[in-house]
Amino acid sequence: MGNILRRGVQNYNVENRAHRVLDRKPKAAPKHPGSRDTQKDSKLPPIETLQKKDVNLLNMLQGINVDSSGYDPEFEKSKEIGSRLMPTDRQQKPEQTELWENIEHVPKGRLTVQQALELLAKHQRNRNEWPVERLAQEYSLNPIDTQNIVEYFQSFKVISMESKDSLPGNERKQLTT
Repeated sequence: MGNILRRGVQNYNVENRAHRVLDRKPKAAPKHPGSRDTQKDSKLPPIETLQKKDVNLLNMLQGINVDSSGYDPEFEKSKEIGSRLMPTDRQQKPEQTELWENIEHVPKGRLTVQQALELLAKHQRNRNEWPVERLAQEYSLNPIDTQNIVEYFQSFKVISMESKDSLPGNERKQLTT
C-alpha cells in the first residue's frame, strides 16, 4: 500500500516540474585543474613573447646544414617493416582461362579440384591398387574423408537431353538396381 502512495506522489505535477528543470540555464562543466589559463602560471612566459620572432634563433637555425651519406641497413629494415612495398608491375594480369587455377601450396587435409579428379580417376581405374587408405596417405587426407569423397563425389558428366534413357531420373533408377 505504501508503494501506491509513493508512486502517486512521485507522479504528481510531473509535467510542471519537468518544464522548470528545462527552463533553467545550463551550467558550464567545471574545468580540469590542468587546463588553467597559461597567463596565470608563473612558470611560462607571456604569450606575446612566445609569438614574437626571435631573430637570433632564426639566424642560428639558418646556419645549420644536414648532409647524409652512406648506407644504413638498420634504416632500410625499419622502413620495410613499417610499410608495404609498392607493386613494380602495374599492368593488368590476363584473365584466367582455365577451369581451376594452378595452386603451388595446398595445406594438408585439403585438395584442389584437379587433385580430387585425379584421386577419383585412380580409384575408379584400379580399386585394388588404389584403396581408400592408400589414397588418404598419398594426398595427406583423413581416411574417413577420403572414403566420403570416393563414395559421394562425382566428376562432371554431360547428359544429352535428346534421348529418354539419358534423363537424370532414369539414370538414378539404373544405379539403384
